[in-house]
Amino acid sequence: MVLVAAASAAERKELAAALPGYRCITVASAHEGELVLAGGGVAVLVVTTELADMAGLEWLGQLRRRNQTVMRLFAPTESSEDLAIAAVNLAGVFRYVRQATDENSLDRAVSEAIEVSGHRSGPPCMREAVAKAIKAHAQCRTSKEGCLVEELLDRSQLQDGLLRRVSGQMGWTGMGILSMGIFSLSALVMGIGVLAILYIVKSSLGIDLMPNWHLHDWLAR
Repeated sequence: MVLVAAASAAERKELAAALPGYRCITVASAHEGELVLAGGGVAVLVVTTELADMAGLEWLGQLRRRNQTVMRLFAPTESSEDLAIAAVNLAGVFRYVRQATDENSLDRAVSEAIEVSGHRSGPPCMREAVAKAIKAHAQCRTSKEGCLVEELLDRSQLQDGLLRRVSGQMGWTGMGILSMGIFSLSALVMGIGVLAILYIVKSSLGIDLMPNWHLHDWLAR
């Protein structure tokens, strides 16, 4: 999802039309943009020179100071050297798109921002998976013969043992109940055994645990 922020309605419509492959949400002010960002799901933010409540670079600078994870792009209405310097030094934008609607420049910048955000976030395995998916998508788009990437099957299969067969028939919940039953039965048997051993030892020492049930008398009988 791409968030487009511009004070002019015509400019918002023009920028959204330049991104046909993405879901675009347009806002006129930084306040509206903050509400959308708080809801989550925004991957790239495209901001123009002027917003309804502040300058575009001012809002981008605030987002930078708050360490917002959204990828920030600046697409000025009229490009200038001063704006380019301020976009890099003050706002720390990912891309300065000088002519957003010419030759799909904004579309390419958004695509690069999404690619970089995939490399920056998540654990190493997730970053690697995102990189492979992006590479496969690029190869499919540029190939004249279709997709060039084959799916590699994971050959690390589990061994077909007793545990796997039983769990497949009973389910893991049934396995858990059976394990608890076995554990309870084992604890009961062990408890009876311990009590029997204590009785024998104390009886052999002459300590009667039960009336008229001394071990020596029982052995004599």
